[in-house]
Amino acid sequence: MNRRLLAGALACAITATGATVLNAQPAVAAASTDMNGTFQDMVVDDAHQQIFVSTEGPDAVVVLDFRGKVRQTLTGFTKPRDLSISPDGSTVYVAEHDTPSLDVIDTQAYTVDKVALPAEHCVWSTASTGGKLWYSYRDCASGIGSLGSYDPATGETTGGTVTNQAGRLRAFPDRPDRLFQMDRQNDDRAMHVYDVSGETPIQTAASAPGSASECWDAALFADGDKVALACPSQQGPQVLSTADLSVDTQMTGDGHLTAVAVSPDDRFLATGAIEYFPKPAATSVWNLQSGAFVARWPDTDCCYSRGGNLAFTADDKLIRVLKHDWSNRSRLEIIDQAATGKTAITLKAPSTLGAMDSARFSGTLHRGPGAGTVLSVKRVDSSGTYELPDTIVDQWGNFTFVDALGRADYPRYMVYFAGDAEHPPVLSNVYVRYRGLRDDVNGDGYAETVVGAPGEDLGEYTDTGQIHLLYGSATGVTTTGNKAFHQDAESVLDSNEDGDRLGHASAFGDFDGDGYGDLAVSAPGEDIGSVRDVGVVFVFRGSPNGFQSDWSVVYQPKEPVAGMAYGTSLAVGDFDGDYRDDLAVGAPGAGTGSVYVHSAGSKVTVYDRDWFDMPGYGYDGEQFGRAIDAGDIDGDGFDDLAIGESHDRDEHFTNGAVTVLKGSEGYGLRTTGAQLFTKDAPGVPGSPSSYHEAAGDLPDLFGYAVSLADFNGDGRDDLAVGAPGSAVTGTDGKRKDDAGTLTVLYSDGTQIGTTGAVQLTQKSPGVPGNPGGDDRWGATITTGDANHDGRDELAVYGSGEAFVTVIPATATGLTGAGAVAWSQDSPGVPGGTETGDRWGASLRFADVKGTGYLSLIVGAPGEDTGAGAFTVLYGTAAGITGTGASFFSQDTTGIPGGEEKNDGFGSFF
Repeated sequence: MNRRLLAGALACAITATGATVLNAQPAVAAASTDMNGTFQDMVVDDAHQQIFVSTEGPDAVVVLDFRGKVRQTLTGFTKPRDLSISPDGSTVYVAEHDTPSLDVIDTQAYTVDKVALPAEHCVWSTASTGGKLWYSYRDCASGIGSLGSYDPATGETTGGTVTNQAGRLRAFPDRPDRLFQMDRQNDDRAMHVYDVSGETPIQTAASAPGSASECWDAALFADGDKVALACPSQQGPQVLSTADLSVDTQMTGDGHLTAVAVSPDDRFLATGAIEYFPKPAATSVWNLQSGAFVARWPDTDCCYSRGGNLAFTADDKLIRVLKHDWSNRSRLEIIDQAATGKTAITLKAPSTLGAMDSARFSGTLHRGPGAGTVLSVKRVDSSGTYELPDTIVDQWGNFTFVDALGRADYPRYMVYFAGDAEHPPVLSNVYVRYRGLRDDVNGDGYAETVVGAPGEDLGEYTDTGQIHLLYGSATGVTTTGNKAFHQDAESVLDSNEDGDRLGHASAFGDFDGDGYGDLAVSAPGEDIGSVRDVGVVFVFRGSPNGFQSDWSVVYQPKEPVAGMAYGTSLAVGDFDGDYRDDLAVGAPGAGTGSVYVHSAGSKVTVYDRDWFDMPGYGYDGEQFGRAIDAGDIDGDGFDDLAIGESHDRDEHFTNGAVTVLKGSEGYGLRTTGAQLFTKDAPGVPGSPSSYHEAAGDLPDLFGYAVSLADFNGDGRDDLAVGAPGSAVTGTDGKRKDDAGTLTVLYSDGTQIGTTGAVQLTQKSPGVPGNPGGDDRWGATITTGDANHDGRDELAVYGSGEAFVTVIPATATGLTGAGAVAWSQDSPGVPGGTETGDRWGASLRFADVKGTGYLSLIVGAPGEDTGAGAFTVLYGTAAGITGTGASFFSQDTTGIPGGEEKNDGFGSFF
């Protein structure tokens, strides 16, 4: 991942601690009442300030007041479904499903009378208008639909005069001579308007069968000239003219609508939508005069909307009843001032981010004038007050803006709406802490460098391992205050053992959200009890004084498996949007391999090929999790994860694959919609290589190394994949086994795409060197913005070579043009190239000088017969430079210990 981008990726997300609302919209519900039974329908009795709700299982009609308190629970019904109320509010009619009868409720005495209908009239829906109760019904035997009526004064019933699909009826509020019908969903979907002033209904308007979208609910305007529809297939509410049922307005917004209601003054429209991932279920309100979105109330995790569940009251309350999706219960909620409450601004921002990052703010102007409204923005920081560019709200009332402070501070951001004749002015503000870098453990503004010596022998133990922390400074990496840690150190849990290999992999992240970088470091050879080579990961907490000296945290798999090598790879990202970093740990040695994700609150999620919706097929030995990296592919503020499996199998070869999982708010990484890339996937350049295992030839190893970074500066991370075992045709026209390739796939804005994808080799134009057998180019890759231009460079190492290639990024991505080969023979670089140094086997970018120009840390764990060393090449506006480069080994003054064969100092996979 782009090592400077994590906190920037957080900037799109929402923080509870960082959001302030003045004149805020009311809480989701002024009253909330749970009811037994599955919700069926609802009517509001404004005359008596009460609500009638029908439920099944138990079959009942529940009466509640406008505070949500239950007044009566009426029983004795059989599958009560549709409810309607008389214009004077004296009577509520209940249609019992598939029963030739009606129930009549006195809204004051709560008495219930049953009206027998003709035996063939199985009622579907009712509406009271013009002194009669009209009902749509199906012939109980034949299923043919028709329209009937019941006269409460005389008790007379009629029917059979109109043939249709027995759909939902709605009475015109101010037109007792008109009746609207929407045929049942999943049938012909036709709509009708009838003149019911005479003895026989006369159709005045109709849509052709099948011409309308399937709709779940309808609400008439007070003057009767329009009807609003909730249709799941429409991208927003639709309004028709009742004169001819032509489309009057198609609003853009929520899709998958299931419910609709219009306010008594025809100014506002409410809609209910079911969940359609990634959008949650929600109730929304629209201003019908301006077409602007007003406010949204998410439905709870347990519930969803269905037709008939929304209604406005005369005093601007919005009533909604939500159906539980996991039990036979329903919930009634009353939202006060749903449409006419005070104008408000909700402003959201990350509470903490890196000093060099850009902060992305988002918010909503509630109950404002609508699209095009101008909001002014100010920042108040330690140096003064600054006017930022205005931001404009969209049709939803949403807005965004970006700011980059460029230093550590704790500024306040203010967003102001000046108001107009109908909307009062309103101000909202939020504080943001620009903290030090993620790899700055003491908060001084300089990134630290951690290197492992996994082969370090300590006392009687062989290859137990050790890590070294070197601080950053204005002049770069320094040995002043250097710390060394091993498992017998006071601050580290556990103890040294043979073969633990502490320091094999390491990664920085702010896991507790305190603004100081923490460190995760692995010991993949650690035994758990009698189970060998399971692996553990230690986490050291940062503080103003560096690592906290009194404790560390140990992560280990709940079910240890021998040889799983937990901690082979590490990656850090905020996958669930809680503003605390999550730690991903690769364990490629168990079965197909697996990745463990540790989140705040000790939550652990394990991803492997046994997930039912994970793409591809799993076979033992595929090494799923051999390499992992985190980054934000779609710019939604939630980090995503790329997982390499170097030995993924297809029907021909074992050539490797990469799986990409998307992060999401609250959930973290989701396997739904996961992407799988292989060398033979459509759109991926290149093709799988055949290989000769008996001759020592490697498979492609596509996914042996992965990195997520922004190579074209569009604010979304792209995917780079190393395949060091790939064969390449050399400049001499001959096949070069294990020469290595690098594949770059770009974000298309929502996921990793294949448009513009490239495969780079050492034969690509501009790339130094020539492909040779066993070069294994792409065995190690890392990414970072050395010249601070907003695009990430890519550093590549081949395990059969003695140099590192740094490929600069352009507005169109990586082309190979301008690539530079760096080695210990390059001008300014200390030391000299020697066989076996493995200079570049470990690579990492870090802002060790705190300037915003990232330096390249180059590990050489094979230096001096495996004692190990590392070199720092500093970043500048012109990119990486050898000028002032630094060299460190365990013989460097200030670094504890001494050089010993095969220590592997300089490892930080």
